[in-house]
Amino acid sequence: MEGRLGQYHLIRPLQAQVSHLNFARPQLYLAQATDDQSLYVIKFLSVTAGQIEQELFLNEVRVLNELREIDSSYWLPLLKIGQEVLRLKSSSTPPELVRYLVLPYMEQGNIRDFLSSQICTLQQTEQLWLGMLDAVLALHKNGWLHLDLKPSNFLINAPSNVYLIDFALAQPDIKSQASNVAPKAMEATRGTPRYMSPEQFLGQQLTAQTDFYSLGLILYELLMQKSLYQANDYQGWAMQHCQQPVPLLPEHLASFQMLIDGLLAKNQHNRLNEVTEIRRLAQQAFQGVHHHL
Repeated sequence: MEGRLGQYHLIRPLQAQVSHLNFARPQLYLAQATDDQSLYVIKFLSVTAGQIEQELFLNEVRVLNELREIDSSYWLPLLKIGQEVLRLKSSSTPPELVRYLVLPYMEQGNIRDFLSSQICTLQQTEQLWLGMLDAVLALHKNGWLHLDLKPSNFLINAPSNVYLIDFALAQPDIKSQASNVAPKAMEATRGTPRYMSPEQFLGQQLTAQTDFYSLGLILYELLMQKSLYQANDYQGWAMQHCQQPVPLLPEHLASFQMLIDGLLAKNQHNRLNEVTEIRRLAQQAFQGVHHHL
């Protein structure tokens, strides 16, 4: 055991997410409750952490609290929130008061880990991406934008079903009737630059199409086994996303070109925004590749 937090034994830290943010993420641990053998994920943050870290952590708690009122198979239920003293073993860190939240543990892991361990087949790509699309659409339907979509923020539940996680950057969708809370002004541009939209870099209004852009990047990565853009720093990522044209796909993936171009349009006004159209183009694209093979 790595330590103790209230009624939970902390077993080991889970793999840290790669982040380009200029502040630390909360810590993520695999844990076991003292009164049963079930495994859980605990995310915690020191109460002395900076203001930005606190705001993001509390925002995720707020979003998860609202989402747990909705019966959905697209995100994990929030099991518990609270404050406790954290005690870590084999550490010079003294006991520390932290805020924490508890979620179920999914042994299958996230899509990033899945992709790093094997080459994704066309059938797997179809199942995973359409599952991701369904999860994001369910979130939008309930009045929220995720705004940090990337392979590591989707947990695999079944071949065609995924869970959406990490709602620290989520904001209410101002176009939705489900929430009357306007998105807060962003004090700093936040997100993961590899998967951020032009409007996130430019500080423009964020909409459902912002999430669709990130889904387009993930689809390209699934199809090509590489990221669409490469950069060494934040400015480089900004220039790529805001100025670099989307390349032509190889001939055997040409049926995806219209979908990729529509999802990755630099200007939101030119980007796909109709769910039925996205589904239709996706189904046609996958069918086109199957016929090509």
